[in-house]
Amino acid sequence: MSPELEKQLLERYPELYDYRDTEDCKGSMVRSYGFEHGDGWFNIIDSLSNTISELMKNHPAKKHLTPEEFGQKVQVRVAQVKEKFGCLRYYVDNPNPEVSAAIFMAERLSSRTCETCGSPGKLMNGRWVRTLCEGCEKNKTKKE
Repeated sequence: MSPELEKQLLERYPELYDYRDTEDCKGSMVRSYGFEHGDGWFNIIDSLSNTISELMKNHPAKKHLTPEEFGQKVQVRVAQVKEKFGCLRYYVDNPNPEVSAAIFMAERLSSRTCETCGSPGKLMNGRWVRTLCEGCEKNKTKKE
């Protein structure tokens, strides 16, 4: 993903993507490698990040844990975001059933969304399995 779009996500959802204030720094591949997919999935990632962020804001554990305890035991932290076998893979620490369901839906949606431009797409087989729209598939084929 482009650095500009990555920056937007990191700034909008620091509680998900910023490991610098925790002992889990070693676990954040997002900080090390960025978002390893095309710009077309930005809206999926943004929506998923917003959903997870809202789930964390309204989590019942916030009532009886200190902010430090919540951050270590409950707060979802994103470890890695990438494309694999043509679909989004979104790996987190501290998942709960609601977060896992949201991730599952986002990953499924990515298999129908062009990774390059965000238009409706489908899985395309070739040297690499990718989810692309017809236009991006034609452009990719021309470049090869």
